[in-house]
Order: sequence, then structure tokens, then C-alpha cells
Amino acid sequence: MRPFGSFFIPWWSRIRVRTLLFGVLMSTLPVLIISSYYLYFARLDLQRSVQIQNNLLVERIAQEVDVMLAHTEESLKNLAVNLSDTNMRDTKGEVMQHQFYRFLHEFPLVDEVVVLDSKGQAITGINRFQIFSPVTNWIDPIELKGLTLEKPYYSPVSFLKSGIPAVKIVVPLGTAYGDSFSGGYGIRLRLRGLLTALKPTDPLSKTDLYVVDALGRLIADSDVTRVLEKMDVRKSYTVEHFLQYRNPQGLPALNQYQSYSGQNVLGGYAVLPRNGWAVMVEQPVAVAFAPINQLFTRFLLFILFILGFVISLSVFYGLSITRPIERLEQAARTVSRGRLDERVPEERQDELGQLARTFNEMMERIQSQSEDLLQEKERLDTIVHGLGAGMALLNDHFGVTWMNPVLERWVNQEILQSMEEITSYLNRSIPQKIYRHQVYPLEYARSNEPCYLMVVEDITERRRMEDLMIQADKLSALGLMASGFAHEINNPLAIIQGYAEDLEEQLESGKGELPKAERIERYLRTIRKHIMRAQHITQSLLNFSRKSEWKVEEMDVIRVIEESLSLMQFIIKKKQIIIVKRWANQLPKVKGDALQLVQVFVNLINNAVDALPEQGEIRIEVESERHSDITVSVRDNGQGIPPELLPKVFDPFFTTKEVGKGTGLGLAISYGIIARLGGAIRVESEPGQGTEVLLTLPVVNSQGRNEE
Repeated sequence: MRPFGSFFIPWWSRIRVRTLLFGVLMSTLPVLIISSYYLYFARLDLQRSVQIQNNLLVERIAQEVDVMLAHTEESLKNLAVNLSDTNMRDTKGEVMQHQFYRFLHEFPLVDEVVVLDSKGQAITGINRFQIFSPVTNWIDPIELKGLTLEKPYYSPVSFLKSGIPAVKIVVPLGTAYGDSFSGGYGIRLRLRGLLTALKPTDPLSKTDLYVVDALGRLIADSDVTRVLEKMDVRKSYTVEHFLQYRNPQGLPALNQYQSYSGQNVLGGYAVLPRNGWAVMVEQPVAVAFAPINQLFTRFLLFILFILGFVISLSVFYGLSITRPIERLEQAARTVSRGRLDERVPEERQDELGQLARTFNEMMERIQSQSEDLLQEKERLDTIVHGLGAGMALLNDHFGVTWMNPVLERWVNQEILQSMEEITSYLNRSIPQKIYRHQVYPLEYARSNEPCYLMVVEDITERRRMEDLMIQADKLSALGLMASGFAHEINNPLAIIQGYAEDLEEQLESGKGELPKAERIERYLRTIRKHIMRAQHITQSLLNFSRKSEWKVEEMDVIRVIEESLSLMQFIIKKKQIIIVKRWANQLPKVKGDALQLVQVFVNLINNAVDALPEQGEIRIEVESERHSDITVSVRDNGQGIPPELLPKVFDPFFTTKEVGKGTGLGLAISYGIIARLGGAIRVESEPGQGTEVLLTLPVVNSQGRNEE
């Protein structure tokens, strides 16, 4: 294992780096997250504000264009009313010419004023740029069908030879009756300078304003050169939206797109209901977001200043915390090298100062406890080496890594090193010596270290005493069953004697003649039967009484119970006890010593018989649940055991029988035998309800081993 001081800590794992990094992150991340959140929504709000401002601008321009057109219409209507007098309709009238010139002077975008007849021909008028001559087909009269003073006629936009767009506006002469057009007044309005004539106060610099007709053609622009160049503005998203929907409310909240000139712009439009034209506004994104970017730059500089201050404060505070910890770490390294007199300064008055004082106090205690530990180790070595029990440390493969001198004296070192599993018989060269071992897991064992403690005891004398107690219990049971066995043997002997005497009398009365062969054969068969019966009784008695070593074999529990009942048959018949047996035909086998298990059942049946009056009942039931174990129940309907005596029933020499009728060893010995079989035994009893003894025995699995 490497010493503490030999470890190299990389810089990214040091507490100073982590503390400083944590402090910087915790001081910067909230600022960055909050500032980014507010900056994002502030930017979004400003972008929407720019879009709203553009929409308001285009609506105002559209309203001004509409007002200008309405004013032009109204002036044209007034001109028609003023010239409606018949005397003033002379084509050479000076008054008409004077009114026309006044109209042109008032409306600089109007370059022609004409008087139309019912066929739409210009019969008289004036032109701003040339001498007027009558023009046929100035307007198609079919387009003027149903024209009224309330709704003047607007012709489709046309382009003059100079490339200037123009529109013709016509109002009827006087009041129109029916659907026919009887003449009227018309003007031709130049549209190239429409927006220039309005002179709009544009609060947004570098904003493009232009007007398109119902077909999306450019007819007016804040930059008149685009009109002369006939720029195709229908590539712009707002123009496409106008041509398709004619609903500016359907535009996105932030209508950003690439205009016909290739610039990224924010756009909007407003529709003129008077003639179906639309006023468009497009502002470059760079111009629109310039205030936002400026705000972002200023805000970023402010955030950087705040972050610099917070980081500096965090670094200063982090160093004030990590330096004492590093001093503690250096002191710990020194202690790991064996110098227990190392101390750290205690100048701080906070928790770190308290930690330094605690460290110094801890080192003082460790130094004192180290000296005590050396003394304790010396005492422990004395105890371990002088203890009468053998002790060994085992690894996870149950290999021995250490043993005390006691265990070294008991076993051969080479045998232990070659052992692959734990055995209770360690020294095979001395059969009369019996050793018992117990293995205890070490809860706090580290990897590659011993993880089990094995304690070995010499139980040779204890096992000899147990065998003597078992044999004494057998002899006691034999003494109780002696009269029964004598009676059982006397019956077949009496029968044998009777047949032998009868055969002898027949030989004497027959004067030397032999009886018939059939009779002799029948007599001999009967004699042989009762001889075998007596032999079986004596053999059972000898098997039960003999002293034998513990023998492990597979055995049938039912056969053991039947053999135990046969041993107790005379006593059972004498008291007229009813035996009720209930078990399945096919039960799994258990592993152990059948003779020892017979002794257990003899003890249990004998106790039940003693607890019963004449004609009592003993119920023996055997069952196996899920073939994992066998449960045997021996229940009597006697008086039961008082509750205060029930915990003592397994104590050696404890008995509730009269003096001379019991030794008090039966249940104690039965408990030991069942424990050696790997099972369990318990007693349940209620006064007046009888007593039940329950045995649980593990069955033999498919590999021939007891299931646990």
C-alpha cells in the first residue's frame, strides 16, 4: 500500500483549483444567465419596437398620400362645379384657362388638365410642358360607366416616354344621370415625385419608402432614380404579401427578410383603399438594430466590469479558504511519514481556525493513543499466543495467511497450505482428536487483506461427554422399555414352546412314528416365524442400545419414525394410546445418522406417552414444502406445559416428571442431534391444549447435499 505522501495530486484535482473554479462559476454564471435573459428579451422588445415604428411610419405616409389624393380629387370636383356654368364652357374662354393654370400651380404633380366629352376625348385643356392639342381616346368611356362625383375614376398606372409613371383621375361634368358618361374633367398626375412632394419627416435614417400599384410595380420612391430605372420590387417579401393577401396585419411580428436590393431589412406596408395601391417601408437591419447593438456593447462592457470585480473577490475569498486547508494537507503528509509531533497555526477565528485547533488536539490524542496502542498490541499478542484456542486469518479463497502458535502445534504447516476448504478435522494423524472451527467474517477488511477469522477449538473431551450423555439417555430409555421388550419376547417364546411340546407329544404317542409331513412343515413354519419376530425385537434393542460413532447417510424419515414406534409399541399398547399418522407416500430423504434420529423420536414419543392419560392420542404428521425441507410434528392432547416452564424445556437435567421417571436429558440431547443434522426443533404448548414438538430437517438435493 502506498503511503499518503507518495500520491501525486494533479492540478485539476487540487482543492484550490476546484474552489476557485467553483467560486468563479458561481459568481459568473448567475450574472451571465440573468444578463443574457434580460438582454435577449430587451433585444426582442426593441426589435418589435422598431417593427411597430416602421408600421406606424408607413401608415402615416399612406395616410398623407391618401389625404393628398383626396385633396386633389376635391379640388378637381370644385373645378368641375365652378366651370359647370354654360357660359363658362366655351373652349376659348379665358376664365377656364385661368382656372386650369391655377390648378396646375396648386398641384405641382399634375402636368395636364383636360375637358372630356362623352366619348372620352380631350376637347380642350392645358399641359404643363407643351402646347395642348385635342387628344382622341384620352380615356376609354367604357371605363367611366357609372361614374359619380362621390367616387372619381383612377386609371391604371402608365409610364410616359420619359419613364415617369402617371395616373389619370376623372370626375364627371356636373351630376351624372344613369350609367352614361356625359363629359367631365380629368387630370394626369405624375407619381415619380409623389413621396418627395410630401416631404415626410423620417425619424429613421436610411429608411426606404416607396409606393407600388395594384400590380406591384414601383410608381413612387423616396429615391426617384429607382423609379426611372424601373426597379423590380416584387422580389421583396412585403410586396409578395401585398399582392397575395393585401392585409398588412398578416405580416410576422418581426418581418425580417431580404429585399429586392439584396439587403436584410425590416419591412411593412399599408394599403390605400382609394385606388388599391400600397405604401412600402424597408429599413436595413444594420440600421434598425444599431441602437440595440450599441446598447448590447455598453451592457457587455458593464457586465465585464462586474464580472471582473466579482471574480477578483471570489479568488481572494477562495484563497483565504484554501490556504489553511493546504497547510492542513501538508501537515497530514508529514504525519503520514510518522511524525506525530506536527502542528498547524491557529491564527484564524473561524471554522478553519477551529479545524486547525481540532487537528492539533487530534494529533495530541493520536500520539497518546499510539503509545497506548503499542502497549495494547503487546497485551493482545500475549493473549493470542497464550490462548488455548487456535486462531487463523483467511483470505477470500479460505487460504491461511496467519496462525497463532497454538494452531501451529495442532496441525502440519504443509497440510494447511494445501487446504482448499474448511474442515473440522484438521489433524488427521491423530483420529481420537476432534477439532471444531468457526469462521467469522471481518466486516471492515480491505481488498487483498484477510477477510475471515477462523477459531479452532479442541472439543475431543466435550464430544466424549456428549456421547456419554447420549448413551446414558439410551440406557434410561431402555430401562423404561425393558418390561415391554420382555413381554414382546415372551409371547413368541411361549408359542414356540407350545408347538415344540405338541410335536414331542405326537412323537411319544405315535410309538416312534413321525407325524405327517404337512403338520411338521406347518409347525416348523410357525416356529421359524416367531423366532424371527423375537430376533427382530432383540436386534432393534441391540441397535438402539449400542454405542456408535456418528454415521452420515441418506435416510427415509418415515422408516425412522416407524422403527421408533416399534420400539415404543409395548408402552403405547399398555396405555392404549391412539397413534394418528399422516404423511405423503413420496417424501425427499434427509442426510444424517438414522440411529441418532431414532433416539430423537423415541424421546419425543416417550415424553408424549408420559404426558397422556390412558386412551390418549398422539398425532404424527410429516410434510415437505417446496421440497426444501421436511417438517415433522409430534403432538399430544395432554395437559400441556405451563408458560413459565416452556423456555426451560431444552435445559439439561430439567424435567417435570416425578423422581425416577426421567433424567431431564431427552430434549437437550434431541436438540443437539437435530442441530448436528442442520435442522431446528421447537416446542409449542398451551395449558389444557396439549404439546406439539416441531422438527425441521433439510432435505438432500440433486447433488446429494443437504439443502440449507
